[in-house]
Amino acid sequence: MTDSWQLPGGLSITVNHLGYLTEDLDRSIGAWTALGVEGFQRFDGPTTSVGIARLPLAIGFGPATGATLSVELTMPTAAGLFSERMTTRGPGLDHIGVNVPNFAEYFDAFTEAGCIMILDMRKATVGADSVYAQAHQGLDACFLDCQAIGLPNIEIYGP
Repeated sequence: MTDSWQLPGGLSITVNHLGYLTEDLDRSIGAWTALGVEGFQRFDGPTTSVGIARLPLAIGFGPATGATLSVELTMPTAAGLFSERMTTRGPGLDHIGVNVPNFAEYFDAFTEAGCIMILDMRKATVGADSVYAQAHQGLDACFLDCQAIGLPNIEIYGP
C-alpha cells in the first residue's frame, strides 16, 4: 500500500492530509484521540476552529513506510466556505490535501481531468479563506472540486 497515486500523464501525487468537517471540534478530537491519534494542535480563526495532528503509521499504513499523513479537523464557526460545505454536505470527509512540486503543472492536470477550482488561496483575504491562505504563505494553493473524476475536494499546494 502506498500514499501516492498518479494523474493522467504520470504525475505522482503524495497525500499530505485528510480534511474532515465537524460540528464539534472537541468531540472529534476526543474520538480521534481514542483511535490513537495524539498531539492535536488547535487553531481558532475568525470563521473556523481547526485541530491538526499526524496519524500514527499503524492507522492505514501497517509497517513504517516513512510516510506522514495528518488529519485536519475543521469546525465552521461563522459564514464562509466551510460553513457552506457543512450546510450542503454535512460533517465528514471534506478534502484530501496534496503537496505538489509544481503548482501550475498539477493545477493544469487536475483541471484538464475535470476538477473545478472552488477557492484560489493566493487571492483569499477574508474569513475562513484567509486562515487557510495564511497557513500556505509562500506557496500557491487552491481547493478543487473533483467529484467529476470520482474524488472528493482536493487541496493542492506547492511552489
